[in-house]
Amino acid sequence: MDPLSVLTTVISTAKFLIDWVDARKSQEYTLSDIQRTVRNIHGSVLCSLLDKSSSQALDPRILGPLETLHDILRRTQDHLVGWEHSRSKPMGKLRAAINPWAILDKLKTDEKKLMISMQILGTAMIAIYSPTQSSKKRRAIPIDISSNADLRAFWMSEIGEQISYCSAEFLALALSRYLNVQTKAQAKDLLALRLDEYGAGCITLANFDAFVGGRPLMEAMMELGLVQVLPFAERSDLGTKSMLPDTNSITPILVLVDDNPENQLETLEHARALGVDRYVFKSTAAAKNWIEWNEDMLRQADQMNRLRIMSDNSRWEEDIDSCQKSPEPSMNLRAGETILRYLRGRQYRAPVLIYAGLSMPMTNYVLQYSNSGSTCYQEVVDSFLDGLLDPEKADDGWWRDYDVVPKGSVKPLLIWVDDDIGGHTFSLEYAKSLNIEIVPFVTTDAAKLWITSNEIILRRMEGAHLLRFISDNSRLEGPFYVGGPQQLNRGAGKQFLEFVRSNGYLSPFLIVCRNVGATRYVCDHENAGSTRDPQVLQNFLVFLAERRSNDNSWKGCGT
Repeated sequence: MDPLSVLTTVISTAKFLIDWVDARKSQEYTLSDIQRTVRNIHGSVLCSLLDKSSSQALDPRILGPLETLHDILRRTQDHLVGWEHSRSKPMGKLRAAINPWAILDKLKTDEKKLMISMQILGTAMIAIYSPTQSSKKRRAIPIDISSNADLRAFWMSEIGEQISYCSAEFLALALSRYLNVQTKAQAKDLLALRLDEYGAGCITLANFDAFVGGRPLMEAMMELGLVQVLPFAERSDLGTKSMLPDTNSITPILVLVDDNPENQLETLEHARALGVDRYVFKSTAAAKNWIEWNEDMLRQADQMNRLRIMSDNSRWEEDIDSCQKSPEPSMNLRAGETILRYLRGRQYRAPVLIYAGLSMPMTNYVLQYSNSGSTCYQEVVDSFLDGLLDPEKADDGWWRDYDVVPKGSVKPLLIWVDDDIGGHTFSLEYAKSLNIEIVPFVTTDAAKLWITSNEIILRRMEGAHLLRFISDNSRLEGPFYVGGPQQLNRGAGKQFLEFVRSNGYLSPFLIVCRNVGATRYVCDHENAGSTRDPQVLQNFLVFLAERRSNDNSWKGCGT
């Protein structure tokens, strides 16, 4: 990280907050206090540091205090936008509105943190640029940002009281050592998602302290899932699981974030027709505040698979990643990823769909997060919402990908392995006439390699009943060394079937051969069969073209 670029960003954020409060002309004392503090930080500290940068390169040691200040400014920014939203007319079916007084309490805490961070930054500047001015009088140091004794003891022991931030990987190792626990393999990823909310590439003590609050460190880490074994529904106590309500007693919930909800009237109407509660927000910050205020309700809905979130990818809002000088709304090109990262950082498992238009190429980030996708098609959105009714039956997961198109526009896929694939010309042409996409292979190894390389799309195709397999029973394979002969593999069909099933694919699998007596192994596998009858093969292809999932006539040995 370049200190000057970080400083420039912090100055922009501070100036934005000053102008934002000015534009509201609010009589609320808390907002005035925040503006006064930020104005002081901007004028007496940040601008002074910027002046120094014009004559010399900024010392890297200033990065920690700057990142700490930036995190607190960003959190303050979210709370300010949330406060304004709490005082405006609710949109959608907001059953539990945000309490403006609760947000004001958060803002008061933010103001105190800003004061401390200003003192820490000032102390760092004196130590770096004016060491002769140092005195025996104690000055603010990074650890002062936290009042949690447990957290302070950990940070001073494992990180250092003069250190403001560290990497997620280092923090995970330090926590494991200090708490004497075995953390999960994905501990650093969990920490980064939850505690590096704005994607700075590090975790500041300020953010860590905001998450831990007044709790013991171990309790906070168990909530984050670093050391816990039990899922959310069981972590309070062992009796919680039996207290969970029936799925059907939980009203499904859709949280929609869009700066222009009028564009989503069709989506909201479809959700209403399904009996889904709709909660609509125009900005990321407003959605975040509401999610935190209604956590108990949302956690329960998430646990029961009755929660889904939709967001546009880019939107006009005031809680942007790169603050402009004007407090007026600006285009946030990372809005979709911001809310997705926020949700996964707080370990919500609920499906998230990003709805985008021209910015669709910028939504490939969904591939980095579980249970998420992006689309520009209303048909995909409707299918996404249908999954709220009965996720196990109504949701085939087709929407879980980047730039998803409707299933109806995608050809069914047939993977066919046969060393004499040319001998099936009639069946191949028939499959093509049914608009089936055929991927032919003459060896098992080639098919395995292709399947492994295309797992993501194949999983989606299977979920939508758009995938089937055909194989011969025995085939010539090899040579297995240079100049060697081909060898007849009499177990080729069985080996390929076992490979497919061992990799979790349950799509229909048909062995086509003359000697069906040697294919009794298909009876040991679900959704498998063998035949030498061309009519059975044709029916198998027709069922694929029709996207059938309940056809049984071809199953079993020698049908």
